[in-house]
Amino acid sequence: QADPYLIESAANLAYLRDNTDAVTHHDGEYFLQTVDIDLNCSASQTWTSIVSFSGIFDGNNKQIINVILNPSSNGLGLFGLISNAVLKNISISYIGAIGTTDTNYVGGLVARGLYSNLIQNCIVRNFQTSGNRSDYVGGIAGSFVGTIRDCAIIDSSFGVSSLNVGGIVAVIEDGSTNTVGDNYARKDKGEVSGCSVINTQFTSVYAANGIAGVASKSTNCEINNNYVDADSQIVSSANSTSGIISAAYTSSILRNCFLGTINNSGKSGVSSGIVGSTIGDCEVAENYFGGTLIATKIMSGLIGSIGYDSLENYTINIHDNLVQGNLVGDSTSTYTGIARVDSGGSNYYKNTTISSCLINAKVQTSSAIYYPILNYSYCNCENNLYNNTLISAKGILAYGGSQSTSYALKMRSTYNNWTDFDKYWIISDKLNNGFPFLRSLLQYAPVTGFDGSGTEADPYQIKTMEDLQGMQLLYNSTTAISEYWWLLVNNIDISTYTNWLTINWCPIGYEGGVASGFNGHFDGNGKTITGLTINEQYANVGLFGRLSSNATITNLNVTGTINWDQGKYVGGVVGLMEDGATLTNCSYIGTITGYLNSGNVAVVGGLAGKYGTDSITGIANYDCYVYGTDNYTTFNRFSSTYAVA
Repeated sequence: QADPYLIESAANLAYLRDNTDAVTHHDGEYFLQTVDIDLNCSASQTWTSIVSFSGIFDGNNKQIINVILNPSSNGLGLFGLISNAVLKNISISYIGAIGTTDTNYVGGLVARGLYSNLIQNCIVRNFQTSGNRSDYVGGIAGSFVGTIRDCAIIDSSFGVSSLNVGGIVAVIEDGSTNTVGDNYARKDKGEVSGCSVINTQFTSVYAANGIAGVASKSTNCEINNNYVDADSQIVSSANSTSGIISAAYTSSILRNCFLGTINNSGKSGVSSGIVGSTIGDCEVAENYFGGTLIATKIMSGLIGSIGYDSLENYTINIHDNLVQGNLVGDSTSTYTGIARVDSGGSNYYKNTTISSCLINAKVQTSSAIYYPILNYSYCNCENNLYNNTLISAKGILAYGGSQSTSYALKMRSTYNNWTDFDKYWIISDKLNNGFPFLRSLLQYAPVTGFDGSGTEADPYQIKTMEDLQGMQLLYNSTTAISEYWWLLVNNIDISTYTNWLTINWCPIGYEGGVASGFNGHFDGNGKTITGLTINEQYANVGLFGRLSSNATITNLNVTGTINWDQGKYVGGVVGLMEDGATLTNCSYIGTITGYLNSGNVAVVGGLAGKYGTDSITGIANYDCYVYGTDNYTTFNRFSSTYAVA
């Protein structure tokens, strides 16, 4: 790594390919791409895969563009076969559709990965496949052993008839065998986490899945924190289809989000919003289905089938999941909101628990049978709730759950019996139309209750004190939220509530909220927020507690009184600004008074407590006073006409 081989041209990349084989596989050697590379592929000049690579390839976030692959006996991918390899920071862009007929392993980056591999922070764009009888096709990898983390497939399409198709990977294989499905213990953990599928279409395929096809019979497989966006569609599949993963053996399926469309109408098999089937000891938690599922026969908003084995009892824990999309079927359909249970009898499910799940979906049943929670009463069910918009329901058999009104679902008291409700869920009238939402997935929550759409061209509008408090709640009640734009429309007094009780302000983006603080853009529009009062103690003190590196605050005036004794970074507008954050044309008029009772070092400024280089622009020409102590007994007063920071 200290002295890598440099990939500085297409010729260098071709040389690596032509000098990599079963004998020379570059075990542990480090290759670094230093420039964007154009492969200039065409119908007559295609790329042949790099085969038997066991080194480290760092794309350095440079691009490899204009790629067309040439199928080979080792599959189809930029890398055909890898083992014990690391591929990271690679960005690939394809041109033209790729024929995959009779090609067993197909991947946008890797056809097949054996043994323990890592693929991290890689992006594949415009990957288009077509053909028949291709067994394993994935946007990043066809079949794979190891970890795929923080990768994305963008603007791509899968038009191939394949046994397994996954937006990221088709099959996660066992580490101890090269044969899919062999029931051996794996040597290393299989993981697909933090991956995204964006504007990608799956058409005319046999079995398609948004993220992964099959996690083979292995231990400790993780399918966590993955995302399929609203512009992605899985259409006309002929077999089991799922939003995230088809079959998960002994896996954790946590914090995944599907917002796209699945259309399996008129086809056989089981269709599911998140997981096709679970087999073995599994945890399925904090998943969100917010898309549309159109299917015939058997369909489920979360899990298509909870499997069983007559020889053993699995421990399956399904908890804190939200199904809130559209479930559309016909008169032949059987619906379940959370899970379909195989008819093996109660003995096989005595260790299966479904708890704290919420179904708030629009169900178009056309006189079909609908089970809001599950279709058999074999499982242990606790504190599950449902409330649906139903159209022509033939029958509702609510195993393991109870129905509630929309009004009650929006009340915190409704969930008093749920275990750790506040750990997993949040209720706010500014989020998700007031219905509960999962804290870990708030970056995908629909923000409601504000005029505007949160974009730079159409920012969310802050018109009232209640709007500002709603914005405060968004950033202080979750660890992740999307980048939004905000506009202050009116002057706002935040000194008292309507009942004249004083508002003791909690800084927006303080240390208990979004991990990086406020990560948006706030335009004060030349207006003034008056009556800021802070008497509680926070690490980062101001109208805003902390700004992330991309945050901006412009044209904002603040007046108020701040009293602190434990604060580390204190300012009238913001306490702590990460390098890169900016304040432009902002002012603070008021007092900042503090006593350093904790003995810790504190940084205090009129506008900002601490900031990076060149982060504050404009002039604040106001008298500001900053009080503090340099020990426990001596009181010093500092004043300046330009007490900016």
